[in-house]
Amino acid sequence: MSEFLMLGYNVAVPEVDVGDDLFVVNDAGGNFRRVQVKTATAKPTRQGYTAQFLIPVRQLEQPHTPELYYVFAVRGESRWADFLIVERKELFEIHSVHQVGSLIGVADKQQVRLAISFRDADVTCGGQSFQAMRNQFGKFKV
Repeated sequence: MSEFLMLGYNVAVPEVDVGDDLFVVNDAGGNFRRVQVKTATAKPTRQGYTAQFLIPVRQLEQPHTPELYYVFAVRGESRWADFLIVERKELFEIHSVHQVGSLIGVADKQQVRLAISFRDADVTCGGQSFQAMRNQFGKFKV
């Protein structure tokens, strides 16, 4: 929430949790975004760090209006290290077309596990670059 507020967006927390963690509004353009926040702790590697996130398959497959955005927030030792901003339909395509992420769980409780590697020059998962999504809060200005 603080990142969005610092960037000048209005942010609200839904009273009932049905899958959205935040509603983000760009007052200047009147644009409204639904946001699901996923957090992980950075695990240091020789070249950077990794973080794992779990996404319910049902949520990933279900189209939304307005579209759902994921904010993958990675916590470092003493601060937030990185954020990935990914539109649900974009992540669904990456998962289904490029087989990024592994399925865990059973039947209606399946989740996609994303093991994401962060380096100075790139962010990758399953051989796909997520660098263009790194700290891209500008997606909310549209």
